Amino acid sequence: MAEATTESDMKLIFKDDYSSLFKWPEYMVFASVLVASMGIGVFYGFFHKKNKTNEEFLMAGRQMSVFPVTLSLICR
Repeated sequence: MAEATTESDMKLIFKDDYSSLFKWPEYMVFASVLVASMGIGVFYGFFHKKNKTNEEFLMAGRQMSVFPVTLSLICR
């Protein structure tokens, strides 16, 4: 049977020093993922104007194959 984690357990794990969780390499990876994600969003937001109407956006232009639709329904 699993026991609930209490606040005192968390203090023992981290010893009230949260600076030990992330060092500069982790911050660099985290920042690079955020920048890449933002770059993809800006690219598709400004330069890729394929969807002209809301129906085209919501229905993917009715061009999706069976596989992604099936995955979407299963993962619901």
